[in-house]
Formats: sequence, structure tokens, C-alpha cells
Amino acid sequence: KFSLIVNVGDAFSYLTDALSYLLSKSDLCSLSVLPEIIKTGVRALKIEGRMKSPEYVAIVIKIYRKYIDLYYNDPGNYRVEESDIYKLTQIFSRKLGDGYYKDRFPGEIITAAKSGSIGNLMGRIYKIDFSKSSKRKKEYGAIESIHIKSRWPIRRGDILEVWTKKGNKKINIDNIRLTGKTNGKYLYRINLAGGRDFSLKDRVFKSFDSKLDEEARTAFKSAAVYSKDLKVDRSKKEDNILSGGTINNYLQRFLEGGGPGLKKDITGKQNKHISGKPSITVNVYSIHQLKKILEAGPSGIVYCCPGQVLDGSIMEMLADLKSYNRETGKNIIIDTPHIIYDSELKDLENIIKRLLEEGISSYRVSNPGILEIFRNTGPSGKAANLFIGSSFNTSNTLSAEFFFDLLKSSQTGFSGLEFSPEINTAEIKTLIKNLKNLHGEMKGFALSVFGHGFHRVMTARYNISHYDKRLKNNGINAYIEDQKGYRFPMDSSETGNTIIYNSKKICTIFDMDSILESGINNIIIDGKFMEPDELSKVVGLYGKAMSVLLEKGRKEYKRFTYQLEDEKLFKDYSRGHLFRGVD
Repeated sequence: KFSLIVNVGDAFSYLTDALSYLLSKSDLCSLSVLPEIIKTGVRALKIEGRMKSPEYVAIVIKIYRKYIDLYYNDPGNYRVEESDIYKLTQIFSRKLGDGYYKDRFPGEIITAAKSGSIGNLMGRIYKIDFSKSSKRKKEYGAIESIHIKSRWPIRRGDILEVWTKKGNKKINIDNIRLTGKTNGKYLYRINLAGGRDFSLKDRVFKSFDSKLDEEARTAFKSAAVYSKDLKVDRSKKEDNILSGGTINNYLQRFLEGGGPGLKKDITGKQNKHISGKPSITVNVYSIHQLKKILEAGPSGIVYCCPGQVLDGSIMEMLADLKSYNRETGKNIIIDTPHIIYDSELKDLENIIKRLLEEGISSYRVSNPGILEIFRNTGPSGKAANLFIGSSFNTSNTLSAEFFFDLLKSSQTGFSGLEFSPEINTAEIKTLIKNLKNLHGEMKGFALSVFGHGFHRVMTARYNISHYDKRLKNNGINAYIEDQKGYRFPMDSSETGNTIIYNSKKICTIFDMDSILESGINNIIIDGKFMEPDELSKVVGLYGKAMSVLLEKGRKEYKRFTYQLEDEKLFKDYSRGHLFRGVD
């Protein structure tokens, strides 16, 4: 559960009164759009059974099978019966919805009030029978029975949940009587063993339907294995386990078939000496940051405004970009969208071609479709130079080698990649060692990690303004706060999605010696949520710390960084996954 918080200046305020399920999405039900799905050419539907019961899977498959057959047999009379929606809702669902089939950013897809199965609303309590009565106090004492006006049948063996002012109360139905029917609703009297917390108009939900459960069980009762205990053979046999040695042998054969810089001894100890001069690359998010950061002298700059690339407004910045490239003698790297849809691809391709023609040649790519655009740049076009972003989650040698193989047959240059933020320095060390056995020393190639700033932890196709209309104002900083008090910054992406960032910033200024020893030669500093002066100061201090380490050694580096421990910019941080599991 989370609370929604906004921050303007130094003031924080809560937009939600209580903890809510701000990340809990409705369960998808595609029955209403099933004909349209089939017409698109889809020939298979996946029923998600993870963390669901066999009964759930049985009922859902049965109902979808029914409506697939109905569409193919009689498409003109395709109608979804309300009783089947009842069954889908009852067997288990948070809340049923169309997902993204009808709306690009459906506001109702988030069910903030409740998560987990809520069952079906039966109706409300309209009468209560008490154990005692008098002329003075009327009815009082323990509650003997409640009367419910229900849209659906209730039977012995069902379980109801009454939402009272004092919390939810479960009732196992044993003693029930149908007393009548009015306006299509059933009138029931349910005898209780006692209770005082029910009130008139309390809502009543059915959390378990005994008849539906029996229907689900009949779907697999007749199977031959139903009455037998399933046994799983967990014994290790030669034909059912892939040993660590087999995996290592495969990787060994892969490396031995490698490229020009191949070294046969890939099992030897790696030299821990930090060779060459590592670099710092900075992600900037505005022209103000860009202008200020030039004073700090980073080795590389990534201009992170993919929305301007997507809508073409970056073309208005050509003069500035070319000027910065001339002044620094480096090419500013243009960040491209992390998520993009078919409706935007053609326009993006045209914008990229125009930028290339203007001499803007360096780009960071975080999406396979955009990678394909660059790879297929025609012979007459100017070649791009690509940096592979962390969204590709490069965490092993074969994943990294995929990009080398993909790009070697095109005009596109390949100048670096950012490793997955979920691997540690020991894993990075092995990965870089393998790459160097394939490609030599890889001089000039940026082997990078995210070193400082707030890393994005998830992207949701949900417009942030659906949480609260005030969040449309870009001057408001929004957060979700969990039950432990951790606050996760939120923002909107270039395509309108909601991005949620890590609650603590990553900081590696105190661990640069270990990071560089792993073979990393480029540390990325991210300026998101930083003022231009703050970003410039952070970059300058990282650069100073790196110079001290390389020129004066570890002892002087530790002495220098010790002085930074009380610096606000380097407090309350996380080291991410870089040292998890590393002695």
C-alpha cells in the first residue's frame, strides 16, 4: 500500500487520506472485445494462472472456450451473459476491466481502494432480528439473524463478507432461508450464532460460491490423475540436469570461437590494476543543466529529452547542439524514447534521419525497435554511433555479444553499453573479462554502470494525472510513500506513462576503486531531480575523486572521499546491487 504525496518547495502534503493500492491494476477480462481480438488475426489466448487456484483456471478456460466457439459458430449473435461475468468475478478477481484494449490510458485500470479478490456484491442488509425486545428499548441484545436483499442466489456452504463500520466480517452460510423475491432480487434470512457489529445498509459480498466451486472441480474430477497424488522426481540424473560444468564448457566454446582479440587463457586471474583513464558521462534533462555541466568537464553528456526527439522539437535546438559539439570537441549523445508505439515509429524514423543529415550522430538506445531503425539506416544515410542503455538489462556475455553481432553488419557504430543495474561487481568483472577475450582491450568503448542519481525502477502505462488532476502541473514533484515511510519519486515519460524511481539515490563516489577494478571504465551520473548547480558540483567531485584515485592511489582517494561523508549530496544513499553478495 502507498500514500500519494506532492512537494512544492520545501512543503510536503498528502493527496490521499489513507494508504491505497496505487499500483494495483484491475484483472483483464477480454470477453467484451474478443471478436475484435480474433479479427486482428490473434490465434491464441493466454490465461494467466500464476498464483491462482486450479478451480480458477478451470472456470476461466471453460468460459473463454464457450465464447470463442460462440463467435466462430454464430458471430452475429455474440453476447456475453451476465451470469458468466458473475462467475469470472466470483472465482477470483480484483476488479474486471478491458485493460488497454479500448483506451490508451484508462483511468479505471487502477483499483486503489482494494486489492485481492472482492467477490461479487450481493446487496445490503435491510433488516436485523435481535434476541430481545421491549417497548422501551425495542429490539436489542445479540443479533440472531440478518435479512439480505441479493442480486444473486445464496446457498448453504457459501461464504459471505459483510463490510461493516468496524471492519469486514465473514459469515459461513449454514442456516439460510429464502423468504421471497422482489424486483428480480432474492430476499434471504440468514441465522447467526451471535454478533453485534452488523448495521442496516451494510454491504454484503460473496467471497466463496459453493456451487461454482463444485462446477470448477467437475472440470478435472474425471481426469485419471485427479484421485492420485502428483509426484515430482527431484533426484539428480544425467538426463534431467544441466550441470555448472556443462554451462561453463558451452561458454568456453563460445569464447574460443570469438573475435580478433581472442585470448585462449580465459580462466587466468585478472589483473586488478586499474589501467587507462576512466570517464564520467552525465545525463542532463534541460538546457540549463547542459550549459552548467560544461563547466564541470565530464567526458560525455547524454541529453535526456526523448520527448523532444519524439515530437521533433529537438530540431529547434540544432544550432545549440552543434555549437556545444564544436566547443567541447565531443558529440553530445541524444537519448531516445525507452517505450514507443507503432503509431510513432515512422515519425521518429524521419526525425532521426534528419538529425543524422545535420551531423548529430551519437545516440543512446533503450528500445529494440529504435535499434532496428538505426541498424537499417540506408547506404546514402550518415551512420550513427550508438550507446546501449540499461533498459536492455545486459547482464551476461551472450546478451552483450548480441549487440556486437547485430551491429557489425551495418554502418552503425557501437561505442558503449550500460550494464544491468541488477548485477554486482563480481559478475561485471567476469562479463568484461569475457568481452575482452572476444574483442581485445576494447579501447574507446564505454563499459558503463549507473553511478549516481535516481534509477527508474518501473514504468506503468498509466497517466500520472489520473491519480490526481493537480499532478498535471509540471512544477509539482510527486511521490508514492510506502508503509515504511520510503518515498519513491514519480514522473511522466515522453509517451505519457508514469515512471517510478528508486526511493534512495544511487551513490558510488566512496566505492570507485572497487568499481574500476571490475573493469568498468565509465560511470554515469544522472541529473534527474537535481538543480544545475547541484549536478555540476556532483560531477566535479566525482571527477576530482577519480583523478585522486588514478594519480595518487587508493590511500589518498579514501582520505579525499572521507571529507565528503558529511556532504548533503552524498548522504542517504544506496549502492544498488553493485556489492550485493560480494565479499
